[in-house]
Amino acid sequence: MSEPTAPLTPSTRREFCARACQAASLAAISGVAAACGGSPTSPSGSNAPAMPIINAAVAGRVVSVPLAGSALAASGSAALLQTSIGAFVAARIAENSANVFTAVCTHQSCTVSGFQNNRFVCPCHGSQFTTGGSVANGPANRALQQFTATIADGVLSFSA
Repeated sequence: MSEPTAPLTPSTRREFCARACQAASLAAISGVAAACGGSPTSPSGSNAPAMPIINAAVAGRVVSVPLAGSALAASGSAALLQTSIGAFVAARIAENSANVFTAVCTHQSCTVSGFQNNRFVCPCHGSQFTTGGSVANGPANRALQQFTATIADGVLSFSA
């Protein structure tokens, strides 16, 4: 036979309820945190290689990047541009042509920092953007904000 159990007193009931609520809260939080790590709409997640980072100069609102010897020296390359006015992504699409966009993902404002298969990739939920800035794969549903860029005398420049 088992020993009789003592009845729950008000203080042990309160302690039981408090611990049960804590356990339920932790279970709910861990479920939400796991869901943020990926979703069925983000098959690639953050597996894309990180883009090289270039510290770009700013004068007024004009950003300048010397191309010789930089990660953007060759056509087909991409880089994350760090500036005092924000982060941008750039793709060198031809000898004298580049596309520049804000590095802020339109899904949940993470910094787009990956580049794979000629696409910019957000590490947070896997959104992918073409080198033209349009959405190639969600969950983002809006294109990246584009800035008109020029290449002259070996320098990429744009106004932000």
